[in-house]
Amino acid sequence: MPMQCSILKIDRILPWIGIVVLLATSSQVASCKSQAAASHHEVEDVGVISLTARTVELGSDFSGRVQPFAMAEVRPQVSGLIQRRLFPEGARVKASQPLYAIDATSYRLAVDEAAAKLAGAEADLARAKLRAKRYDQLVRSNFASRQTAEDANAALGQAEALAREDRAAAEAARVALSRCTIRAPISGRIGHSAITQGALVTENQPAPLATIEQLDPIYVDLNRPSADAADSRGSGASLSSSPRQVRLILPDGSLYPGVGRLEFTSRVMDPNSGTVMMRAVFPNAREQLLPGMFVRAQVIDAVRAAAILVPQQAVLHDPRGRATALVVDARHKVEARELQISRAVGSDWLVDAGLGPGDQVIVEGLQRVKPGASVRVHPAPSPPGGGERPIG
Repeated sequence: MPMQCSILKIDRILPWIGIVVLLATSSQVASCKSQAAASHHEVEDVGVISLTARTVELGSDFSGRVQPFAMAEVRPQVSGLIQRRLFPEGARVKASQPLYAIDATSYRLAVDEAAAKLAGAEADLARAKLRAKRYDQLVRSNFASRQTAEDANAALGQAEALAREDRAAAEAARVALSRCTIRAPISGRIGHSAITQGALVTENQPAPLATIEQLDPIYVDLNRPSADAADSRGSGASLSSSPRQVRLILPDGSLYPGVGRLEFTSRVMDPNSGTVMMRAVFPNAREQLLPGMFVRAQVIDAVRAAAILVPQQAVLHDPRGRATALVVDARHKVEARELQISRAVGSDWLVDAGLGPGDQVIVEGLQRVKPGASVRVHPAPSPPGGGERPIG
């Protein structure tokens, strides 16, 4: 009997349990629908940039190596012992500045000897002139034969020749004496001295005593691939008729403050590397560029006016590989634009078609919005270096 009562109670409770479960399920479904509706009407915040047309310098990157503007090796022009070094190693020197002093004792004696010989020759020349003049007068008065006068004139000519020879020898001795002071052939920075005081040097020896390099201005030799075409013709860019400018990226990645100009482009290709040499000249007053440094150069080939640049992070690619960007229109709706991109310019893309001045391009929150969605916009922060003129 008790078992029957329990069964009857369960039969009465089961319908009520079903009703409770049904009500709970309906409540959950209604809650999900309301949340979906709320999310459908939610407005996302996105960061945008407003595009403006600007003038862009278009260029190409090349590897380069710094070379001295001028270089001279210091060598002795006379032989002798080095008495003194007259410069500190590594110092800046000026043209004609004394660098070394050679023992000049023997050269002074040679100058004195040549001077004495010249004095004797000039005395003989003076006597020969007087004798020739006297015999010319005697011949006119018929007191001397013509042959005697001719012999006197011949002796005069010989005396003049000997005097010229001795005069040249005296000058050569003075030049040799002056070369005992070795002077700087050019202005620049001198390196270390290869010899010390007391060393014996010889005239025009193959080993230089020191080397002077002119570092301001300074050359940068660039290697340009022979097949490279960097003129940017047909892309809306105008080539400048003036010498092209060149900018340098130093080994530490910083931009060299000075702007160089392209001096010339070789017409001969190096068969080993397949490159053509270009030479640019840069100001280098602080001597920040040193010979032998490897640098990266940006040669400005053309200038494009009214260019549209868009940050690379704002450009997406669809499954077919086409470049697109999301733009916010006047109704704060997201619109997809297909772009035509020609090249990279720094951290931006150069846009040929698809965007224009005044367009607001989404750069932040791209993953949260789709075309047609309503958004709230705020200006995105400018990228670092945004104030500099980009180079591509």
